[in-house]
Amino acid sequence: MNSTTKILYALILLVLVSSIPLVIAKAQNGYWNNSRDYEPIIIEGIDLLDFLRVPLKELYVYAYHDEQDSWQPIPFQFDQRDDSSHFWVPNPNNILDENDDLVFMAGDMGDQAPDGSYWIDDLDSRNYPRMQITVTDPVTEKQARVYIYRSKNDLPLSSESYMNYKPDSEGAGADTIIAKTYIQADTKGGIPAVWRFLDGSGVDILDRQKVRISMLLFGWVDFTANEAILENFIQKVEKKVGPVRVVREVFWHIDIGLGVEPFDFSLPLMYYPFNIESGGVSGNLEASNHVYLIRQSFDLNPDAAGMTFYNPYNQNGILIDGKGGDNGIVNTLADAPTVNWWLITGDQGTYTIIFKMNAIGETRTLYFHDDDKVLPEGEDTGDMMSWGDTGVKIEGTDIEGNISFAYKAYYLGANKLYSLGETLANNFENAMNISFQSIIYVPVELAFFSATDSDGKVILEWMTVTEANNYGFEIQRKNQVDDEWEKIGFIHGNGTTATPNKYSFSDHAVSIGTYSYRLKQIDYDGSFVLTDIVTVEVAPPKIFSLYQNYPNPFNPETEIRYQIPNLTQTVVIVELKIYNLIGEPVRTLIKKDQGAGYYSVRWDGKNDQGENVAAGTYIYQLRAGEFIKNQKMLLLR
Repeated sequence: MNSTTKILYALILLVLVSSIPLVIAKAQNGYWNNSRDYEPIIIEGIDLLDFLRVPLKELYVYAYHDEQDSWQPIPFQFDQRDDSSHFWVPNPNNILDENDDLVFMAGDMGDQAPDGSYWIDDLDSRNYPRMQITVTDPVTEKQARVYIYRSKNDLPLSSESYMNYKPDSEGAGADTIIAKTYIQADTKGGIPAVWRFLDGSGVDILDRQKVRISMLLFGWVDFTANEAILENFIQKVEKKVGPVRVVREVFWHIDIGLGVEPFDFSLPLMYYPFNIESGGVSGNLEASNHVYLIRQSFDLNPDAAGMTFYNPYNQNGILIDGKGGDNGIVNTLADAPTVNWWLITGDQGTYTIIFKMNAIGETRTLYFHDDDKVLPEGEDTGDMMSWGDTGVKIEGTDIEGNISFAYKAYYLGANKLYSLGETLANNFENAMNISFQSIIYVPVELAFFSATDSDGKVILEWMTVTEANNYGFEIQRKNQVDDEWEKIGFIHGNGTTATPNKYSFSDHAVSIGTYSYRLKQIDYDGSFVLTDIVTVEVAPPKIFSLYQNYPNPFNPETEIRYQIPNLTQTVVIVELKIYNLIGEPVRTLIKKDQGAGYYSVRWDGKNDQGENVAAGTYIYQLRAGEFIKNQKMLLLR
């Protein structure tokens, strides 16, 4: 590349790194409730180890909201890349690779999901790891989280899309970005030409982005070039459009003749709902290029009248009115690593640009010009006027070194305060921290589940090997006659644990016959799994028995259980009575014929007249044929 080509290349770089669109954000009630809500979160595939080589259509991003105890899908996208920088993959494989990007908005994040809401209601996702992504604001230490799920099922997706793209109608570069809160349209050369504030007056405030580079061409001819050169050499615009981000790259082929070697270059920019980011495109100037002035700026139009300029050196603000020239502005800029910023605000909206300045040239100053004087044709571009024309200016003799502009541009609502610029600059210096935690779903795994007939009751026993999100077990029973399952009890689980746990339940409400049992294992989020069915045969008793009442002592009632074995006769006369300590009958509970089986009856502490009896010790007696047995019990009042 010859000397003149290098100069032109440096000019192009300067133009490209300056193409910043306007984003005007409506008031947003995001998770952070501050300026962090406007930041995109970008995660490379290499950080999502559990999902590498997984089809993208099987990956979902959800946020958990503690107040509603609910899961919500959020807008997200995966952008595939063929290497660390190029997004234009001819034949994408549609699987997650190390260089791909996951993108979502910080304002859409949620809370940490507790055990009480461990998993979304999708069984297939439990076959795969769940990844928790935690984002931390290093300034406030506040945290937010999202969760990535994998499922072969079609899970719900967010219906909201923040971004759209309209292709060119006049030329390759004359396209339009339509975001949640802004519209930017470009010239056919790819230069921003329209900024509309959707949370302001709605007028277009932009004339155009401008670039000037002055040099001694061939070492002795004074020459100044501007951004208009781009319109003649644009080749194409590539783009990727998703619900959260538009990746747009403009390609140029510069061939001006005059013995200058042709060359190609391009610039990708990332457009988000509330800002745009560029990592910066670098170019080197050599002293032999004889460059003595570099200027890039954003020139507004008369509809910007009444807006105010702020930066760290002009905290009282400078009114944009087209009458003041430089308005006595302090034109100081700080060299890297100090962060520079400016903010222009008014009824029309607010935009803030944040960047660091490399120490090249002899002086690096803020460029600000506010003059509605119309210049003669050829002396300016665009509308030939300057309204709040703001940017940077580098001056020196034979400027040399690296030109690099990495920046973030935020565009928010109308009439913001000076302090917003400070806050966004502080955010720029203190990027969000991102951490990852993989969580493997461990289902409730049973080692065994059994049912045993035990002298008139069924003993259910089971043991878990592991438990995850286990609220507990509902015990269900069904006999040979009834076709419906009946809930007969509930045992609480142990949440999430890898330690084996034993459980048991006694079913006393049975008689002779066949019974089936199953467990309904319930998670904290309400999802459940039914176990296999176990069956038990309750055999007739072999002997008469009268059991101790339960509870004892009691108030106000107690249960009395007894059993009758198989006898030569089909039935036997059974009488169960309550007596006081002096042998007086108090209450007859049972007096009828009964066959072999297991029985229970309750006493409510009342006599045969329905009156409450006094507290004290009572005798209950069972007579069944020749069998007689007494037991004591204690009534409390």
